[in-house]
Amino acid sequence: MVLLVFVYNLPQLFPVTQPLLGVPFIAGLVSMTVTEAAYMAEIHRGGLLSVAKGQSEAGHALSFSFIGIQRLIVIPQAFRISLPTLINEYITIIKLSSILSVVSLPELLLTGQRLYAQNFLVMETLLAVAVYYVMVVTVFTWLFRALENRLDIQRKRPQTLSEAECQALRQRPAGAERREQHPGRQRRAAGARSAGHSQILGAA
Repeated sequence: MVLLVFVYNLPQLFPVTQPLLGVPFIAGLVSMTVTEAAYMAEIHRGGLLSVAKGQSEAGHALSFSFIGIQRLIVIPQAFRISLPTLINEYITIIKLSSILSVVSLPELLLTGQRLYAQNFLVMETLLAVAVYYVMVVTVFTWLFRALENRLDIQRKRPQTLSEAECQALRQRPAGAERREQHPGRQRRAAGARSAGHSQILGAA
């Protein structure tokens, strides 16, 4: 319905949009964007509301700014929560692209219709179109599933030290790590000591 409004009704109400919306690709892109933007916004809204309020309060307790809380705490968790629903919506968009054939946009279904109008092999051509749709949806499903698994923190293993590394840390002297972390401070202290010795010798 939105597609038909953008293609047929809107150019009549606003003739200035005729050169732009007269192109099937642009008309289909604008109509699909307007239609799916509402669903996407609601999905992201649900993800943001699903993040516990205590997460923001913890960010305030750590003196994070509002932008820092949203960027580092809230939005990553909301994206992980809403990712399965986003994947379903993206797959739906791929399948809904067949609607664009009503405005003569040469997508997959319209191409199949033109083919079986020439070879009269209706069932065979539509079966091939269905196979292509299944292939495209399957590839995108695998990609989105890999992304979901990558962002799933429950699948990540905590990094631990090996037994040899733990033994080396136990045998290290207490002040060795501190001296390794501040080599510049050691050099400044050594320089100060040498300067002090020079002053003492000069006074003597």
